Amino acid sequence: MAGVSSVPEIRLTLIGKVGAGKSCLGNSLLKKNEFVSRQDSRSVTTESLLGKRRLMLNGIETELKVVDTPGLFSMGKKNSNTVKEIVQCIELLSPGPHAFIFVIKIGRLTHEDQKVLNYFKDTFGDLVDRFGVVVFTGSDLLNGISFKDWIQSTTNKFKSFLNRCKNRYTIINNLDNLERKSRDLDNILNLVQNTIKANHGEFYQNEMFEEAKKLFEVKLKDGRKKLCEEHEKEREEWKREKQELLAHIQKYSGKQHCR
Repeated sequence: MAGVSSVPEIRLTLIGKVGAGKSCLGNSLLKKNEFVSRQDSRSVTTESLLGKRRLMLNGIETELKVVDTPGLFSMGKKNSNTVKEIVQCIELLSPGPHAFIFVIKIGRLTHEDQKVLNYFKDTFGDLVDRFGVVVFTGSDLLNGISFKDWIQSTTNKFKSFLNRCKNRYTIINNLDNLERKSRDLDNILNLVQNTIKANHGEFYQNEMFEEAKKLFEVKLKDGRKKLCEEHEKEREEWKREKQELLAHIQKYSGKQHCR
C-alpha cells in the first residue's frame, strides 16, 4: 500500500535512453552541475546518483530531490541490471519517488525509444499511469515545426503512451541558459505538482514494484505459452504443407512413369 508524505519534499527519478539528456535535465532542475553529462550516445551515469536543492514552491520552502539513473540500452550493460539500479533509486529517494520523469530526445522516434517505454510499462506496472511524466529535450531540433504538430506526427503507440501518462508532458532545451530555461523548468515542476496532487500525495514504493513484477512474470509466462502454441501451430502447418507437397510430387512422378 502506498504511503502519504508529510514532509515538504518533491522526489523525482529520471529515466531514459542513453543520450536523451537525463543528466543534463537533472542539472537544470537542481540549478547546478550535480551529474556528469555529455552530448553523445555513450552513457556517463553507471549507477543511480542523488542530488538535491531547496526552492520555494507556492510560498513554501521545499526540498527537491532528483535521482539520475543509468541510461537504458547502453553498450555493455544489461537492461535487467539497469532496472535493478532503478529499484535501488527508490531506496535513495526513501520513502519513494513522487514521479518518474521519462526523458526523450526530440527527433525521429526510433524502435529503441518505443522499447524503453514498453519496458517500463511492462516492468513497473502503474508507474506509467499514476507517476509518469514525459519531458522532451532538444526543442531546438524542431526546425520550425511546432511542438504540438510534432506530437501529432508521432506513432499511435507513442500517443497511446502519452495518454497513459494522462498527457503529462512538456519540452525543454537543456542548452539554453538558466534564465531562458526557467519557464520550461516551471512547466516541469507544475506537471510534477499536479501528479502529486492527483495521487493525493502518494508515492511509488518497492512494494508496488514487487507487485508489478509478479504481474509481469505471469504475463511473461502466458506470453511464452502463447508463443509455444503459435510455434506448434506453425509446425503443424509446415508438416501439412510438406505432406501436400510430397503427395503432389508423387502424383506428378506417377504421371511421368505412365508416359
